[in-house]
Amino acid sequence: MPTITLQLGDVQFSETEIPENIKIGTEHRTSVHKLIGGHREVNMLGPDHAPIEWSGYFIGSNAYARARLLKQMCDTGLPLSLTWSQFNYQVVISHFEADFERDYQLPYSITCLVLQDLTAPLPSAKAPGPDAVLAADNKTVDDLALLINHPEISKAILNVTQTVDQISSIATAATGKISQAITYIHTAQQQVQTVIASTEKTLSNISTLGGILPNNPVARSVSRLSAQVNAITSQSNLVKLNGVLGRMTKTLGQVNQRVKIIQSGADNLYSIASKAYGTVSGWTEILKANPQLKGDPQVPNNTTLAIPPFNGDAGDANSEDLIYA
Repeated sequence: MPTITLQLGDVQFSETEIPENIKIGTEHRTSVHKLIGGHREVNMLGPDHAPIEWSGYFIGSNAYARARLLKQMCDTGLPLSLTWSQFNYQVVISHFEADFERDYQLPYSITCLVLQDLTAPLPSAKAPGPDAVLAADNKTVDDLALLINHPEISKAILNVTQTVDQISSIATAATGKISQAITYIHTAQQQVQTVIASTEKTLSNISTLGGILPNNPVARSVSRLSAQVNAITSQSNLVKLNGVLGRMTKTLGQVNQRVKIIQSGADNLYSIASKAYGTVSGWTEILKANPQLKGDPQVPNNTTLAIPPFNGDAGDANSEDLIYA
């Protein structure tokens, strides 16, 4: 007789109702980016738990009532707690079936879909905190930039890594410093995406012409573009770099959710502050958050700007509402 305890919602299973075993399984959701030349970049998106299924027997005077209760729980489709041994899940019942043999004897089967795994993690499997994740990603983008060896990307990544190195704790870092980091990351992503698009176009042309041959005019043209050649040979790293930069933005944004990123045409910070905050006095806050302007309130065309929160005097208007309403 099984010795485990099994509970689903308010229903406590016992004796013949408890199965001899319950299988658990999971796989990892993936996003596969297929690259020219047979290479691929695989991004891991998180666990996808297999359904939890088991069967047993309702026996006794209340067998029919207990089967009806579980059917009703399945019909409602509400989230339930499922626990046995050391396992703990939040689930919904997706399938329930009972075979009416007698009023006091009903074999049943049940299938639950996992909404969340609430089982306590092993000490060694504890997830790293946001500061550790950010530091690791900062090291990764630096390494990838060295492998890619593209001058514009290297310059953009240097701005990212130097700024992020100054953030020892996301939770206590100044808003302006996090805004700087987010701005540099967005600028780097734009540069990386531009090179990715250029690389894929070049590779497509080469593929159409039958590949790079010694006297192929395309080959001669590409050979003169050393930065482009580096990008072609590092296409997988470009895609990976773009993904890590996106994760860094998400990590910083978890704490600094109120920073806005905008794309500005030719303008000045006085006008932008007036639109964002309802007062021109906030232009210095925008300037601090955007070191790429080098202290100049004039904004060049097609510039990425971080707009941090501002609590200064906005006249009769509420500046927070103006930005984030």
